[in-house]
Amino acid sequence: RHFLESSYYGLESTPFNDKRSDQYWALEYLAFVDPYNLSMTEDTKIEMMERYVCILYSLVVVGIEGLSSDEAKMIYLLPHCQWTIHGAGFFCKNGRVSRIFFKQFFFRKDEGRIPTEIVWLSELEELVVQNNNIGGTLPPQLGHMPRLQKLDFEGNSQLGGLIPDTFFNSSSLKVLHLARCNFNGSVPFNIGSSIVMHTIQLGYNSLTGSIPTNLGQSIELRVVSLDNNELEGPIPEFLPSGNLVEFDVSRNKLTGTLPISITSQPRLKSLLVEHNRLTGTIPSFGVDSSVSQIDLRYNSFVGGLDDVLENLLPSKLELFATYGNWLNGTVPTRLGLFTKLEFVWFPDTDLTGSLPSTLGRLTNTKEFSFANSRISGTIPSELGLLTNIRGSLQLSSCDLVGTIPTELGKLTSSSGPFNFSANFLTGTMPSELGRLTELNILDVTRNELTGTFPQEMTNMTDLYNLRVGLNKFSGTLDAVSKVSNVEAYGNKLVDVGRLCGSPPHLLAMNLCGEMKIDCSCCEYCCDNSSIVGSWCNLEEVDTNVFN
Repeated sequence: RHFLESSYYGLESTPFNDKRSDQYWALEYLAFVDPYNLSMTEDTKIEMMERYVCILYSLVVVGIEGLSSDEAKMIYLLPHCQWTIHGAGFFCKNGRVSRIFFKQFFFRKDEGRIPTEIVWLSELEELVVQNNNIGGTLPPQLGHMPRLQKLDFEGNSQLGGLIPDTFFNSSSLKVLHLARCNFNGSVPFNIGSSIVMHTIQLGYNSLTGSIPTNLGQSIELRVVSLDNNELEGPIPEFLPSGNLVEFDVSRNKLTGTLPISITSQPRLKSLLVEHNRLTGTIPSFGVDSSVSQIDLRYNSFVGGLDDVLENLLPSKLELFATYGNWLNGTVPTRLGLFTKLEFVWFPDTDLTGSLPSTLGRLTNTKEFSFANSRISGTIPSELGLLTNIRGSLQLSSCDLVGTIPTELGKLTSSSGPFNFSANFLTGTMPSELGRLTELNILDVTRNELTGTFPQEMTNMTDLYNLRVGLNKFSGTLDAVSKVSNVEAYGNKLVDVGRLCGSPPHLLAMNLCGEMKIDCSCCEYCCDNSSIVGSWCNLEEVDTNVFN
């Protein structure tokens, strides 16, 4: 005890006097419980101090319950350099603690706090405590540890306060991972001051204010993640010849333009700026840029896509998300070269012109949408080559003409929805769509389609929602009789008297389009006045009208 008390020199009283402290119980354990018999000599002073810190740290992470478990007792018989359980614990080099790794232990019932005594481990290189019950604040002294290279406290939701600026003055700290905690206040003013730090991950906190301009002045920075905070103001410029690989400032309140000094970074792989308030055009990327992820959703970018795609290597790009902006121009033919794209998703834009047939080359696509745009022309038959589509094919609310391509019947792996509503499509419902046995929803409402429903639609066994209203279909509903919800109002369907006794949503909502039956919207209705009266809320019904 006297030796350890001397390490607290300068304090008015040692924490050993407080029976509520982890330090008190760590000393008690070391003195009276610890099964490892370490004698106190001049040669064992450092080992004794490190063992004390390891016991103290174990109390912080796993609590006294964790130290008392049968499994723990087996471990603590060993030197502290061999305290590992399920890949976590303390790891040493040359007999000195160099790495501490605890992940998702959750043994401690109350909130543990990182002890400042951790700085006594002068050879420590990595301190990783992810997804535990660590609370309080981080000791600024961690930034003064001479060999500490990695500091990772991701997922400790009770850990908060201000992020110490000492971390960014460290001559050794290379990786700072404090995401998914509860830090608040401003981003440290000297965040870009480190000459060795290459990874800064501060996402999912409550940081406010602006991003310091010196962030982009660090030549070593490779990964910057400040997403899901409350940051405002502009994105700072970066050194043009930097090493930036990943840049994520998504889901903040950032304004201004996206600097070309970021998009032109020669090593850039991932650019995520979605859900901000950025404006202006999307700057071009560097020549032969190997960016694999670009997410620009829900900002206020304007302009076309041609210049954005011009310098990107088609063999690298896997994510290109731009919807929720004010993009215009035509759909680039070059888009069809980016065959690794899994989501071709461009809804809610002012894009014009026709869909290039080259889009049929995007055979890895799982979702496809140009809905709510000004796309015109016909639906390319080449879309039938997108056989890996598992979800949506959305082309609603455009200016499309012509027929529904029969080739779409090849998209047999999709569960949908397929939505072609609110266009100017003509022709009949292709019988080939009957091959879409996994499709759940098909919507062709508000077009000019004609003819009858092909008998092959009986094979669409997973179809539960068919919307065909406001077209010019004729004939019966026999082919879709097993579909639980059919919206067919505004057509010239016959023989619907067979629906008498069906739920009111089938007759009134789906055939007539409203709860009150108006025979101007359907030619034949049920002749049972009592049923019609109860469904349609009519006081008197002339059954002759419905014959």
